[in-house]
Parts: sequence; C-alpha cells; structure tokens
Amino acid sequence: MARFIKAFGAVLVLAGSACSPLTKIQYLCPNSSRPAAYSTTSALPLYPTERYSDRPFAFETYPKGFNESRVFRFEACPDSAAQAFRRIPALPKIDKSQRLAQGPGTVFIVSKNIEMDEAEVTNKEWQHFLNCIHTDSAEEVYESFLPNANAQPLPDYFSNSFYQHFPVVGISYEQALGFCRWRGAIVTEYFNKSSGPKVKHQRFTFRLPTEQEWESAAGNFISREYGTPCTSRQVYVHPASAAYLQKRARTDIPVEQIARDIAQFNAAKTRLIWFNCQRELPYFLNSPTPDYAYSTAPNDYGLYHMIGNVAEFVQEPGITKGGSYRDPLALCTIASRGKYTGPAPTVGFRCVGEASFMP
Repeated sequence: MARFIKAFGAVLVLAGSACSPLTKIQYLCPNSSRPAAYSTTSALPLYPTERYSDRPFAFETYPKGFNESRVFRFEACPDSAAQAFRRIPALPKIDKSQRLAQGPGTVFIVSKNIEMDEAEVTNKEWQHFLNCIHTDSAEEVYESFLPNANAQPLPDYFSNSFYQHFPVVGISYEQALGFCRWRGAIVTEYFNKSSGPKVKHQRFTFRLPTEQEWESAAGNFISREYGTPCTSRQVYVHPASAAYLQKRARTDIPVEQIARDIAQFNAAKTRLIWFNCQRELPYFLNSPTPDYAYSTAPNDYGLYHMIGNVAEFVQEPGITKGGSYRDPLALCTIASRGKYTGPAPTVGFRCVGEASFMP
C-alpha cells in the first residue's frame, strides 16, 4: 500500500527521514554541533520539560562540535539514482482515504512495500529509549536494556556525547526486538493523540527486516555485490573538520598539522573505498569506532551505511548483514552473511516499519 512520502505533521517533518533526499531538507541531519529536537525513532521531543525529569541520560551538544554531514563529499557514482530507479516499479495510485502516514525516520522501499530506517539506530536514540522506560518501567527492566559495557569499541563510546549520533552497538538480538516493540507502541500512541478526530487511527509496528527485505533495500536489484558498481570514489575532506577528525581518530597530532595533511589529501584528488569497512586510510580518517550514522553517501533508496559501518541484525537469529567497520570489503557484500553469538562492538541494527488502519 502506498504511503505518504512526506512525514505526518510539523513535528514529524523534523523527526522522520530528516536526511533523506525525498524530504528536500537534508540540512536537518542531527549532528554533534546541532542535536535534533525530536527523536528520529519515536518523534517525541528529546528535551521534555516534565515527563523525563529523572532521565538517566542527558542530551547535550559536544563541545566544539562539527557538523558530521559536512566532513566528507563524494564524487557522483556513474550508475546514478535516476538510472537505478527506472528499474523500480512505480507506486500504485490509491484513494486518499486509503493512504497511510509514514513512520518517523524511515524511507519507503517500493520493491518490498515497507518502510526502513534510513540510518542505523544511534546511541542517542537508544538513550532516548532508556530514558522512556526508566520513567515508565521497573528498574530491572531498564537495566536489562543497557548495552553490554564489555562489547563497546571504546569504554566511553555509549556515554560520550561525541558519539551520540553513531550507531548503538553491544546490544543483543532480544534487546533490539524489545526496542522495536516499544517503538511501535509509542509511535502509535503519539500519532493518534496528535492527528485529530477526523483522521483514521493508525497502528504502527516496527520489527527487524528479514534477510530478503534487507538485501532488497541494500540494492540487490542493481548488484548482488554492493548495490552499486562504484566501490571507490574521489573523496573531499572539509578543511574545517581537522579538530573533529583529531577527536574521531583519537590522535595527538596537532590540529594545524592535520589541516595541512587534509589540504594535501584534497589536492591529490584521492580515491578511496567509500564504504566504512576495513581499508587503508590516511591517519586522520582512521577511527576505532563505527562512524556517524549519516556519513558517506546514501544508496539509491536514500539509506545510509547498508554496506559497512556496523553489521545489522535481521529477523533470522544468528545472522547479520552488510559487514562492519572491522570487516574487509569482500565480507560486506549484499549476499554475505555475518554471524554473532551475543552483543558485539561491530553489530547494530535498523528497523522496518509498517502502518495499518485500526479497526
């Protein structure tokens, strides 16, 4: 069933698909210098005045933050989105009364008739989830959803506001399923409360994608390898990002030197594997963690990091898709399967959303 491409209501225009080209408001990507006002998974305000006054996780701007969306610029891939989308069936025409609103943070995947998160669920979104259940649930329920401290890339990865828009890791398959259930309930409640009496009530459900759904969204209609024939691109690094990259790389090299090295890098018109996988990089682009959830270029659906960054849970237990920042490119193909036995610093997830009218 067709969905509205635009998000529902003024609040959700900010919260849902903030970086997707479909919304024409790509500059609203949340980042460390300008945190979002609304959650990209629940659409609730992230800075409520009353309900979460006892929240354990505060949301803050990282000092001297930088807009992560501006760090990299990539040359266009020869196989353009326009060429790719010619292979996707058009949305069916449907009566307005049968249209369903789109969930926050999702992009509509035409080939599977589903909505999928445009980015991996981030530390900030998981903290928002924890704040909500800390208020509404018993202490042991809250504690059961804390990420595994021994399965983090760095000891402060989850708590440091520098990494708030990086993917959450160190969680279990069962915790991810719990997040999906919570998200469905809270988005359903919030939408129906704010949509007005003349609007049909809707139910939103969120879940992990099936392996087949994940592969389709990753672009297997173009290529079974990476969803694009373009695995390397010329990369331009923003000259003003030197201080940010110093922190990201955890290097002691002075910012002034990094800025000079960035200038040399840009002058050389360097081509790199543009997926965040195990690869050779200049020191200032290396990182011991996954990357900002909206970095690199999105795929032809507008989804970020389907290849690399963190391997992603799917419905089928024990399987991950997409590979991670610690995997070589050959293990990050669309068809590749990763394995896990518990929480890991390389495994995260994104959700699939579905909407239906309530009886």
